[in-house]
Amino acid sequence: MDEKLIIELINQFFEIEKKTKQESFKRADQPLRKIKWLIESAGYMVKDPLGETYDHMRTDCEATILKEEEPYVISETLKPAIYVVEDEIPRIVQLARVIIK
Repeated sequence: MDEKLIIELINQFFEIEKKTKQESFKRADQPLRKIKWLIESAGYMVKDPLGETYDHMRTDCEATILKEEEPYVISETLKPAIYVVEDEIPRIVQLARVIIK
């Protein structure tokens, strides 16, 4: 399967997972865990940096910074960081897109 297609599929899964957490759809937990397991079984790793500290040296994120004072903490993730794991070595295929407020 084309890597771009898989990345878009993962991004859509991330959005669904994020929205179900916000709305507390408990009935969706099991199917979402199954999809996450399938993604990982296909050799992909998804990382949501929400709540982590951000600095300009990070190589896994593209940030929109909406405040002037530090420390910068990631307050919203628009897209997760996606890695493909080949020979047990993760390679980033999508930078996380985040907002600092």
